[in-house]
Amino acid sequence: MSGTSSLKFWLREMPRVFTCLFSVALTQACAPTRVTVAPVRPPAAASKPQPALVCTYTYGGESQRLSVPPTRDPYRVRAQNVEDRFEFKVVYLAAPAEVASVSVYTYSPGPDAPILIHEAKYGLPCTNHGRHGFTGLQLLYDPRGREFEYYCEWLER
Repeated sequence: MSGTSSLKFWLREMPRVFTCLFSVALTQACAPTRVTVAPVRPPAAASKPQPALVCTYTYGGESQRLSVPPTRDPYRVRAQNVEDRFEFKVVYLAAPAEVASVSVYTYSPGPDAPILIHEAKYGLPCTNHGRHGFTGLQLLYDPRGREFEYYCEWLER
């Protein structure tokens, strides 16, 4: 075999040799692998709609409701400014199941950046417990003594 034909032989045969070497069944001859693809079926319709996550917060005697949609990227969720006194952020991760949770963050404005004064995390599934949802009524105070309260609950759609 000349040098050129030897090189052509190796270039042609090497992929097949490596496929055989790393094949699970070393005793079988190398043959093209068949891949069977099952048809993708749409998910079955849910028997009832999923409940909506709603948080109610109060500052200065005024209450607001915040509807919280599920997200896959918690870093894109923005905090809700509450009269330049607090920032309230709720992150609802519905999937993947290993990290499904509701996280609540409350900040107080700081000289350079907001200061975290409260953080709570609830694993899913969590259920409502009375009139203040699954969090219970939370009363928070900033360094100046201003009060902020909130609770989060699941509401049927």
